[in-house]
Amino acid sequence: MADQWFVWMVAISWQVAAMAGMVWVLTFALRKGFARVRWILWLLVVAKLVVSPEWATPWSLGTMADRYAVSDTGDGGLLTTTEAEAPVQFADDVGTALALDLGVAFPSGESASPRVALLTSETLFLVWAVVAVSLMVFCFVQYLRFRRVVMSGWTDPGEELGRFFVAQCGLMKLGGGVRLKVSPAIQTAAVFGAFRPTVLMPEAWEERFTREELQAILVHELAHVRRGDLAWGWVVSLITCLYWFHPVVWLVNGMLRREREMACDDVVLKVTEQEGEAYASTLVRVAESFRGKFPHGAGVLGVLEVYDHLLHRVRSAADGTRSRGLGWRSVALLAVVTMLLPMGIWPAAIEAESKKGIDAEIAAHYSKAHPEVQEYIRWTSKTFGPRGLWMDADSYDKLSKKERREKVAYLKALLEDGEYGRHLCEGVTQAGVLGDPTLLDGVTKVAAFHLADRDYDCRPKWMGVAALGRLDDERAVPTLVPLVDHGNMNTRMWARA
Repeated sequence: MADQWFVWMVAISWQVAAMAGMVWVLTFALRKGFARVRWILWLLVVAKLVVSPEWATPWSLGTMADRYAVSDTGDGGLLTTTEAEAPVQFADDVGTALALDLGVAFPSGESASPRVALLTSETLFLVWAVVAVSLMVFCFVQYLRFRRVVMSGWTDPGEELGRFFVAQCGLMKLGGGVRLKVSPAIQTAAVFGAFRPTVLMPEAWEERFTREELQAILVHELAHVRRGDLAWGWVVSLITCLYWFHPVVWLVNGMLRREREMACDDVVLKVTEQEGEAYASTLVRVAESFRGKFPHGAGVLGVLEVYDHLLHRVRSAADGTRSRGLGWRSVALLAVVTMLLPMGIWPAAIEAESKKGIDAEIAAHYSKAHPEVQEYIRWTSKTFGPRGLWMDADSYDKLSKKERREKVAYLKALLEDGEYGRHLCEGVTQAGVLGDPTLLDGVTKVAAFHLADRDYDCRPKWMGVAALGRLDDERAVPTLVPLVDHGNMNTRMWARA
């Protein structure tokens, strides 16, 4: 479970960061547009956090990036398919086996302990779970505390204010499910309540503000109710708790809150038909009467919830050139961004790119092999590419001389000195691709490994056999000949190749 969690978090982290970057550019370009559009754009970033990182389309970012990488470096074979057959007693290599089965390859040029890798993912999972649950409990306790304090002293509004509130509910086309309460425990208007929304008004505000200002304040809070912002707030808070470690998620949370308030400001200006400068003045007067902190993120929304963005909101409200409606261009933009939610790698596109690389290698080195053997070579590329366990023959052509020397030295030590196990799979593949003759002894050691008294994992063995074939060294022939009738199909096919 910890490994699946780790793979998900790594993949979703870069994807949400990429999407947040795109949305930030779009919202900046649309800064004079409809605030609701910008709010939906940021909400789509949150939606990305609950969409599988493997979800893909032919135009997804992962597909395009992979297509570029394949054409640039020659790496191929990233098709997700089933594993090869093999007798699978993983014996002393369980940690690495799990990591490889999940598609997590160890970094090139680095040694890694499988047990340490597995322990690390489990430890990280435990830390993540403890912090996530703690944050959820904190949010819920904060909401209950606010609810208890507010409800202990609230009262019904006066008759005149009550009738005025009902009129605003009618203006906003809301039924009788919303109530108004006056509370001495708050310093600014707010709305809260998961099941029965309640608009809260501080004491003496009926005398402090004019009817026009009170209308703007109440309509703003009722806009939160009509938009369902309380429910969305809880959803976003929950997702933020789950991804507490990701700074981009906290940034997205803040941007959502800002655009949510500005979207409600747009509703106020549209419904009340007030002048933007008059409403901006109301916001400033509300700010002057506010002291202390607002308990945001606890199921409570207020007209000054995001105090730091007040200047931005005032300027926006007073700007008569801003669009406050949802046009067809905005709808088209939202549709396009929604199509960007899938960011995985499209298998069909990968297969087409991968096929070019493997076909070129077959034509160059295995043209005289039996067609069945050639097809098995293609199958290897498709099957083990996503694990980092198969690479096209030209994958390392762009390494500098220094990088190649360092890579060869690392692989030589790994293959000659290391114990047999799945952690060698990536190394023997890289050795076969590099084609350095000094690696022959290490690859031969892996390919010739055999235990007569018990079953063992044949994957490193047959991948070593494949690497011997790719090294194209006559000294490998004595090792390969006895293996052409080996009991493991992969070993047998690659020895014949």
